[in-house]
Amino acid sequence: MNRWAGCWPLIAAGLLLVGGAARAQSPAPQPPGPYVIDLRGATTGLPQAAGLYPPLPAGTHIPQRGYGFDLGAHVYPLKVGSSRIGVGANITQVRGTATTVSTTTDTFPDVTTTMRFVAPQVSFNFGTHDGWSYLGAGVTSAWMTARGSGAALLTQQSGMLGGWNVGGGARWFLGDHLATGFDARFHHVGGGRLFSVTAGISVR
Repeated sequence: MNRWAGCWPLIAAGLLLVGGAARAQSPAPQPPGPYVIDLRGATTGLPQAAGLYPPLPAGTHIPQRGYGFDLGAHVYPLKVGSSRIGVGANITQVRGTATTVSTTTDTFPDVTTTMRFVAPQVSFNFGTHDGWSYLGAGVTSAWMTARGSGAALLTQQSGMLGGWNVGGGARWFLGDHLATGFDARFHHVGGGRLFSVTAGISVR
């Protein structure tokens, strides 16, 4: 994960610039909010801990990244100067599949991992009603199912995995009700930090 550590100053600086640009666009800016609903595509890293997978033949590949969707809802009840404190939650579900190509007569199962995150969070939002950036953090609950093809016994469910999340993103409104946006976030669950990115639309 060390390769991502140096990205945070750049991400934070970019979010500040986006917030400044949004403030400059309106002669009489209104604060972010009052609420948004997010509908986004998602991609996230998947846990690699052996204990989360069923017994697999040595050399079997497991998925490293999954793709799916993200749904979220946030409200902005507290005003701090021209900014807002937001509270909300996102539900993300992704799926990844890995196939092991063998150069011998050995056969390996395809492995499919499905993971769902529920991530309540508190965010600090800066910008205007027309577009804003945010930084936020919260808790994460995750559930993972790993399946190997070819045998009913090659299935394992993790139960709930608790952890935390931290990240940020931005929304740019194309009109009064529709916006485009993204979120970049670390989830600390399943024995490691999983980096996720979501992008799509928001409505209010």
